[in-house]
Amino acid sequence: MTSLVNFAFPPQAITNEIGTKSHSCITFLGIYRTAAEFLTRYNYVNNTGQSTSQIVRDFFGTDSNSYTEYLRTISKIVGSENDIQVSLGNIAFYHVHGEQIQLAHNYIRSLRHMIQIQAQASNPNIELIREKIGYALYTLQEFYSNTNWVELNGDTIYSDFGQENVTLTGIAGNDEETCVDCNKDEDGVFTCEANIITTLLTSGYKSGQDIVKILGKDIKKGKCSIGTSKDESRNIRAKGGIYKGRSTKQGAPHYNLHTQAVEAAIKATKYFLMNEDVGIINILGRQLFQDVFHLKTKESVVDTSLTFVVDVTGSMAGDIASVIKALKTIVENSRTSKFVPSKYVLVTFSDPESLTKGMETSDWLEMIRWIEAIRVDGGGDCPEFALSGMLKGIELSGRNSKIFLCTDASPKDGNKKEEVIDGLRAKSIKPTLLVTGHCGIVLKQRRKDVLAFSEPNYYKVFESIAEESGGSLFLTDSTAMEEIIIKEIEDTFPSSTVSVQWFELDPSNSRTNVTEIFVDSTINFLQIEIRGVLSIDDISVQMPNGTEWTEFSMKDNIIKVTTLYPSTGVWKMTMVVGKKISVNVTAQSQLDFDVVLLEASEDGINYQISGSPISGHKYTIALDVQNLRGNSTCDSVLLLNENGSQIIHLDVQGVKTEDIWRFFASFSMALTPIYSVLITGRDSIGNKFMRTKPFIVKPVGIKLDVNPFIGELSLNASDTFFYTVFNYGESTSDILVTISDDQGSLLDPVSIPFALESGEYGNGSFTVRANKYPSIIKIKVTVTDNRTNEMLQTYTRSYSVSDINRPMCTSLESKSPLCPPEAMNTINCSLYDWNVTSLLDFSGVKLSSIDVSNKEVNIVHKDVTEVERGPINVILSGQCCYEKVVLSATDENGFTARCVHVLSNKPMADVEEVTRQDTPSGQSKNWAWIITFSILAVVCVIILFTVIAVVYKRNAYKKREDFTGKVEGQHNLGFFS
Repeated sequence: MTSLVNFAFPPQAITNEIGTKSHSCITFLGIYRTAAEFLTRYNYVNNTGQSTSQIVRDFFGTDSNSYTEYLRTISKIVGSENDIQVSLGNIAFYHVHGEQIQLAHNYIRSLRHMIQIQAQASNPNIELIREKIGYALYTLQEFYSNTNWVELNGDTIYSDFGQENVTLTGIAGNDEETCVDCNKDEDGVFTCEANIITTLLTSGYKSGQDIVKILGKDIKKGKCSIGTSKDESRNIRAKGGIYKGRSTKQGAPHYNLHTQAVEAAIKATKYFLMNEDVGIINILGRQLFQDVFHLKTKESVVDTSLTFVVDVTGSMAGDIASVIKALKTIVENSRTSKFVPSKYVLVTFSDPESLTKGMETSDWLEMIRWIEAIRVDGGGDCPEFALSGMLKGIELSGRNSKIFLCTDASPKDGNKKEEVIDGLRAKSIKPTLLVTGHCGIVLKQRRKDVLAFSEPNYYKVFESIAEESGGSLFLTDSTAMEEIIIKEIEDTFPSSTVSVQWFELDPSNSRTNVTEIFVDSTINFLQIEIRGVLSIDDISVQMPNGTEWTEFSMKDNIIKVTTLYPSTGVWKMTMVVGKKISVNVTAQSQLDFDVVLLEASEDGINYQISGSPISGHKYTIALDVQNLRGNSTCDSVLLLNENGSQIIHLDVQGVKTEDIWRFFASFSMALTPIYSVLITGRDSIGNKFMRTKPFIVKPVGIKLDVNPFIGELSLNASDTFFYTVFNYGESTSDILVTISDDQGSLLDPVSIPFALESGEYGNGSFTVRANKYPSIIKIKVTVTDNRTNEMLQTYTRSYSVSDINRPMCTSLESKSPLCPPEAMNTINCSLYDWNVTSLLDFSGVKLSSIDVSNKEVNIVHKDVTEVERGPINVILSGQCCYEKVVLSATDENGFTARCVHVLSNKPMADVEEVTRQDTPSGQSKNWAWIITFSILAVVCVIILFTVIAVVYKRNAYKKREDFTGKVEGQHNLGFFS
């Protein structure tokens, strides 16, 4: 993997460079400021001159789980930024390198367009919107690291960059010199404080990318480079660079401007997201903006209803047990939290329609009794009165409520579809529709990854309702229903519970039967759940003052200890009988954390990983701890196995950003799977605290890399994806790569076997042909071990489908490279010519520009001003004075196609005129005079011989002329006589 910091802000914090801010930090602060302005603009909090962190903290209050989800959302966006930085480092415009400012601007415009398409959909894909925002923010922030904007304007922002209906001006052409050589200090490091000589906008070039640094005619001037230690272009004119991505002189030539570049990037992030006129909020709207950034708490949904609409006809007999279990679990778990829906609603429907019944209550115990009393019976023919049930649920529900429909039948009352849609929209309700079959006919297998019904069109009414109301439709089976219901409800009514400790006690493996439970001062509700006991007498619990706890509750071999405002300190639990038990300690507390796993690049810089980690590789665990107040500390992190036992103990070091501490700990990944993470520290008054998070990590020996596909899939067109699998294991791996999708859009092959020796890699590709618009295609790539069937890696992404065929560029030149090696120096290059033809294809959209990366290249094509369909030919020609030429065609929405034409695999040699340099001995000077006189002597000799030859020839010619005249005179005289 290439270096991740030799061309950009680092993806994650560099722990030994406190002054260097990363993309993670910039994005966090940008979104944090965005959130604070959103919350005050729309009066979610009362802004009385409070700090950004205080505004956000006041909004989330005691709902630590929602706060954690908000932070997790930021991490997802940062992960998308990291994807670009890791996988597309060789393409200049993503990083605003090589003066590709206009192309970077158009790229961000295209991402805005894709976000807008999703925002206008009936059921927007939030993860897809977050991904595109992450892609856009990466390039937006890089503008301030890699251009000279900060040198010209300080930490103000370029508000037009990446926006619609603007024209960027004042950008240097690629034939204009922008920098002069930098000097070097005593350590051999470039000092470049005043190396920029242009007032036009420019950006640095970097070696190894598609856009190559252009050599000017002046040996001391030329184009600016990025100029980091791994950028070879820094050593050719103009030497040095203008990169500002780090805060040390060894890390960045313009390190002294790093702070201004960071502040400008933060401001630009907020402007891009939150500006009243052109911010992303204007595209998404207030409600969707909240969903995308998870700016919601359980308090904000406290006045809503939790409504279940359940089919109780006889055909539901096989599913109803799963439904009942799921509903009871959710209601029971909500009872200890203050964030409870204002009322519960249960609607049951059957056949005939008159059997539809609705009940509402604010008492969770009463709701439990109603759920337990559900019975299925009757129904007769297949279709049921599902929509009548929905209408009753809508009637009894408040605004912004959540309605769940559970049925196995098509609606008999489909004529009420529009009434249902209107009712849902009127109360801003987004339903979740769970359909398990067709009147008792269960799902059957079409492929192992796709479920189908025997009557494929019967759920179309439900599909229409979901699409029109912004809800969700799940075609599932009874085994998955419970999981879906729980996940959907937890997303809507998140728990405010934190996990303190979780562990198993096995007397046969324990030295003691006493376990300590640490209760800190931030806990206002405590629950200890003990599973595997036969009676209350099997355990004893002692409070910190030594008093025995006596208020136990027990049900189904589960003992619970629950208390509000528990005594702080060390609680002790003793096993009275030798029996294996599991203990789960939870609490309500503002002190919580989230965890992210980072992998190191070849230069030791961390980035977020996707997929399973590789055994033996070095990783860093990052812990985002919120509400660590006053003198509180976080001291260590423990990685735990499936039994809650310690695998490894790590000390941590932290960096604070706003209200959040991020702690880091590095380690080498062993083969042992990790199941959870536990952090320890001290609260503000010295009590020890613990917090635990489930975090399942199973190390493997196979790595999967799928090249990012940034744009849209084109309807009825083929799009190809590329991937690589690496074997980092110690032995040969026999693996199978399988590709699946949810729309039946894949073209063969969908399964490819690889046999890779240790250290080997294999490349593969697959092609998708979208056949439905509008739609979103979810593609999944899995790697499994052929011998054990164990899943080793998985990659899942969603892609939107467009009915516009965006520009595509194909080179028609089969010869590569186009220039011979002897041409590749600044003296010979103009003696060699090249030409190439490219084919541009597109439809349903106009092209706004066709450009080439070097102005010295001749470009010929027909006028495309009013053309909405290709193909068209573009002919390029020029001299062999550059290594690569890139043709770019951009459409009116900013989507760009590119053809990279390689002129030579040999870099351009910068051949300069040799100048004399005196040496202390004067030998070089003497030799120069000798050589000069020798050359002059040779020239004189040549001139002398030339003069002699000319004189000789003239004399010879004169003699020949005289002789000829005499002969001719004699001949003529004879002729006339």
